[in-house]
Amino acid sequence: MGDEGAKEDDSIVEKSKDEAITESPSLGFPVESKSNNDPEDALSPYGDEVDYEPTPSPPEALDMDVPLDENVGVHLDSGTGDSQSEIPIVAKSFLIDRIMDIMKTFNRRKFRSAREEVSKYCQCLSSLGIDTSELERRVKHIFDHVEAIEELESSSNFIPVVRLVNADENLVLRKRKLASYISTKSSLLQATESVSLELQQTRGKIRELEESILHLTLRLKVADDSLKKLTPTEEELQKDVVDAEKEYAAAIEGCNDSKESTSL
Repeated sequence: MGDEGAKEDDSIVEKSKDEAITESPSLGFPVESKSNNDPEDALSPYGDEVDYEPTPSPPEALDMDVPLDENVGVHLDSGTGDSQSEIPIVAKSFLIDRIMDIMKTFNRRKFRSAREEVSKYCQCLSSLGIDTSELERRVKHIFDHVEAIEELESSSNFIPVVRLVNADENLVLRKRKLASYISTKSSLLQATESVSLELQQTRGKIRELEESILHLTLRLKVADDSLKKLTPTEEELQKDVVDAEKEYAAAIEGCNDSKESTSL
């Protein structure tokens, strides 16, 4: 249970760090400049009003005790507008990059050394005439958060509380699954009853149709048998009709002959 709580705390800290890095303009971290992508723009109180010189790439391993190149600098007002101080761009860029790296990668369980290192770099930036108050405020918020988590973990109530929280979440999850199961089962039972009723009704109709088919089959058989037993046959009746027509024709002819004899 303690490991789960620690993992969750680590996740919270990482999220807090990400949010802080995302808000780099407010922290004073370098962001992409609209004009020349110079990290100076992120910290300068003058923005685009200052004509910066091109920023050289920092040395691969710059030691804080190494003298800075006085020929590489940028002029920033001290705040009064009357005096100017030369800010070594290489040093400033290095310090900002170091702070960003530390804030992105520091181990929560070693936050004190990270805090001391960030504080040292902030002091160096301040000595260069850069206002780091907002940066220090946000960094302090992150480290205070981490320290609070450490104090919570060191408390004798931490493991029981984490266990209680996990048990409560697990109970809620199980209850939700049970409620979902009951709801699904109820819906399926209703559907089953509906289909079962419809099936019974269909089977009843099928039985009625089967009885009707049987009745019609019997009637058809009777009619067929009766048809076969009809007498005389159609051929015989047709022959009788032909004979009757001949007899009728002969009778008419005889009648006409008799009328002619009488008239003579």
